[in-house]
Amino acid sequence: MDKEERLETEKKEFKDLMTLQHNVKVQPELYIDDTVKAVGVFKEEYDKVKNNPAPKNERFTHYLSFLAHVKYLFH
Repeated sequence: MDKEERLETEKKEFKDLMTLQHNVKVQPELYIDDTVKAVGVFKEEYDKVKNNPAPKNERFTHYLSFLAHVKYLFH
């Protein structure tokens, strides 16, 4: 995957995550499975950051923000 394709994929993933965030806030009970998957991605990215904190990880930042916005709905 070249740089342009990678950037396009990252933009789409971010857009999808923001859509999920909105949907979870509106009807959290319908998006439990999708939220659990997002938590899984967050955990993977967290492990990457924990093991190598120097490089910037936009994906980690996006998923961290997502969880910060929806966590209260699943507490």
